[in-house]
Amino acid sequence: MGGQLDLLLVNPYCLETQAERKAKMEPYPPLGLMSLASWVRERGYSVAIADGTFEPSIESLIDSVKRFDPVIVGLFAMNSFRGEALSVLRSLASDGRIVLCGGPDPSIYPSVYLQAGATAVAHSEGELILTDLLGHYVRHTLSLPEVPGISYADDGVVRRTPDRAPIPDLHALPLPAYDLVDIPSYGNAWRSAHGHATINIMTSRGCPFRCNWCARPIFGKNYRLRTVDAVVGEMSMLVREHGVEHFWIFDDTFVVKKSWVEAFCRAMRDASLPATFECMARVDQTTEPLLRQMKEAGCVRIYYGVESGSQRVLDAMQKGTTVEQIRRTAEWMHALGLKMGAFIMYGYPGEEYEDILMTLDLVRSILPDEFSVSVAHPMPGTGFYENVRDELLAAWAAPEDYHEGELVFRTRYPAFYYKLLKKRTALEWQAARYPGLAGIARALPWRAATAMLSHLPPPDRRVPPVGAVRSAPRS
Repeated sequence: MGGQLDLLLVNPYCLETQAERKAKMEPYPPLGLMSLASWVRERGYSVAIADGTFEPSIESLIDSVKRFDPVIVGLFAMNSFRGEALSVLRSLASDGRIVLCGGPDPSIYPSVYLQAGATAVAHSEGELILTDLLGHYVRHTLSLPEVPGISYADDGVVRRTPDRAPIPDLHALPLPAYDLVDIPSYGNAWRSAHGHATINIMTSRGCPFRCNWCARPIFGKNYRLRTVDAVVGEMSMLVREHGVEHFWIFDDTFVVKKSWVEAFCRAMRDASLPATFECMARVDQTTEPLLRQMKEAGCVRIYYGVESGSQRVLDAMQKGTTVEQIRRTAEWMHALGLKMGAFIMYGYPGEEYEDILMTLDLVRSILPDEFSVSVAHPMPGTGFYENVRDELLAAWAAPEDYHEGELVFRTRYPAFYYKLLKKRTALEWQAARYPGLAGIARALPWRAATAMLSHLPPPDRRVPPVGAVRSAPRS
């Protein structure tokens, strides 16, 4: 296809700027961009992907983008690499380029990206929105206000068009454009660091659950599944053509429709793929027989949103799970030899020291194989945010400078306390998992410190939410 490139999709994630992630070396191809690329290519547009993952620097990625010289740049962003995304955006916008931003972070904080020079921000899923935006900028078939599901700046005012319904039928999605990304480099990185080639894959979109703090409902409550044949066929192709040995099923939650999961497990056994997989699930959707089937199909690890060991806190989160379900699922996982991952959250409104102790006790008793600890973070559009919007701290005034794990609202303890708590959680887990006096001795100072400081008053410095660009009602 001759002429100027219609669309360049850019992934500004760069391992060289992510020291902790580079040390872990668990890079995944930009599957969302690859899906968008195949969608628009099917509709006759020329498209390429500039992937920053293995670039030596963000400046190198920016140079690559400018060499492509596309009509439109589509920039993906998450809050974990917001700084890199904004650097790319500012550089391209200063050259007068059309830059469309999408992904979780721009969807939640559109004014940050619009102020930095974005032409428009896509909310929710991108395929239908991007098709319309290409129609506007390339084929001149639509005006910007006619495109549902976007925000754009109009004389300093943020305009947001009506929401757009997601794609109802995932069967309509073509396979991701694996040919536009250097898949071998990902496989080589995984093999060098972990001994096996791993890749990410999607089987569903949307989440039907209603956790009060989670941004997933912003991206779609309508849960939709691909067909089992399509998923297993894609996995077979990746094993055959790219030597993939392990799959990360990165759906919001994998076990929702049990009949589908059972059919998937049967198809995986029938296919006899020389590959394993891991996924995320909910404890209230997990049964012991289903875990057995998943293990027989190649599942080796499941991550659960444990969040808290306090039922009172889980109920406040509207999590819909119980501490008993967490304990029971952990027993099944350990008995079956499946690895368990756990996501823990501290700092949710109303959480007291007694609740924290319950969470620490739960971590010690269920002994996940791995876990991560986060501090509650209110995102616009969630019930959690609405509940604490009058308690936002000064850090909220500069969302551009936000760092993952930073405390941005007035909760029970100051930010440094949660850093101590994160360290204590790790040491308590180590002491329980590897019993011995040395582990207990390492944990004791952190127990004493967090207990002694548990009577600290909460932070009292607050500011109202600050928006650099005024917002107007949706048109």
